[in-house]
Amino acid sequence: MPLSRPSQALISLCALATLSLATPAHADDYDFTEETAEQPTGDGGGGGGGSGDDFEFDTPLDTSDTGGGGGGGGGGGGTPSFLQATQGGGVEEESQRRPLTPEELAALRAAEAERVWVLQRRPFLKKHRLELAPMAGLNANDPLIHFATVGADLNYFLNEEMAIGLRGSYTLNVETSSFDEVVQEYSVFPKISRPIWSGSANFQYTPLYGKLAVFGSWILPWELYTRAGVGWLQTFIDGRVFVTAGAGQRYFMNRWMTFNLDLNYQIFQETFGPDESVLLNNLVFSVGMSFYLPTDFEYRELR
Repeated sequence: MPLSRPSQALISLCALATLSLATPAHADDYDFTEETAEQPTGDGGGGGGGSGDDFEFDTPLDTSDTGGGGGGGGGGGGTPSFLQATQGGGVEEESQRRPLTPEELAALRAAEAERVWVLQRRPFLKKHRLELAPMAGLNANDPLIHFATVGADLNYFLNEEMAIGLRGSYTLNVETSSFDEVVQEYSVFPKISRPIWSGSANFQYTPLYGKLAVFGSWILPWELYTRAGVGWLQTFIDGRVFVTAGAGQRYFMNRWMTFNLDLNYQIFQETFGPDESVLLNNLVFSVGMSFYLPTDFEYRELR
């Protein structure tokens, strides 16, 4: 009777197990019961040998020297040069750097001007600089009085976009011809608010920066800034707290001076009698210049 396939497989497995148990051990078989002899390892300066290729995890890396003495085996292994500290304790402290001489600074600027930048740098930096900006302006929204203002801004730039500052102005005003016509034709004396001086604390933010091409050859950098703040307005009637907002543009002339256009809006509440309070506003357009301290700046690059 022929055997089935499962029976044949079972007989084959039993035969193989019998042969493996009867085979004697050879001398080159590995004995797991005995500890292997400790192999000598070469140190970084020794002669070559196969054992030098083994890495010992219990041995600390030698960070003092990468040369090792010139053996051919490449023993215990030193720290690669790009992981080692530089001579003198690492990166040189910024406070210990020698200041550049005027000749070196001029040569550096000449080299910067000749470099070609894929992403060009700002030609004017404002971070951590003071801005003193005198200006003069005229009101643009009151048909009954004309007034001219002279004043100045003092701003400190936290970075290239944000600044905090103070603004002060003094006002000279006169009635317009429309005011005289109302008095003569209607025998009515209009109620007007004539400002004398004002001061405010402001926060400034610069959302846009760009360049203009003048006559196809001269590149003029410019920026658009916005401003908001609160202050005190003194009029011929009384003093009032006002809220201010504004915007303007700067045109950079050199490394320490700009030409400015400014639009300032003030809103306040004026009282003309015991029971009459009116919400008024002033809109002033100004032109001026800005002067920056310190007068120069340096670019910082990743080395």
